[in-house]
Amino acid sequence: MLACQPSDINPVGEVSEVLSDLPAPISWELQAIDPFTVRISWELSSYVAATTQLHIERRGTSDPDFVELEGVEGDMVSFDDVSLQPETSYSYRLRLSRNDGYSPYSGVSKIRTYPLVEEGTFLIRDTFF
Repeated sequence: MLACQPSDINPVGEVSEVLSDLPAPISWELQAIDPFTVRISWELSSYVAATTQLHIERRGTSDPDFVELEGVEGDMVSFDDVSLQPETSYSYRLRLSRNDGYSPYSGVSKIRTYPLVEEGTFLIRDTFF
């Protein structure tokens, strides 16, 4: 698991307003689950969770920019990013939104998916399946 730190980096050409009173997500982590899945987990205060929407963005090694992942719901505390490529590095970042704008982005964190050991077999925590 990787712990992630906040950042105020915003992409060039960002048109949405960055809100100074909405902090970047600071308590989140990444975990490789299998060769095709990364789990993103986070903690938000009950007030922040009730008044904001969390956005997760991913960039693959060959992707020119980050892409927002679909399917993140307001009451979730983790999200599995599936259909990834084995033994591939991915970068993630998070931010919050309200109806009047966005928080700064969190820091960017990288993780690598597990390799396939042989077709149909993969290694998870030193155990073969």
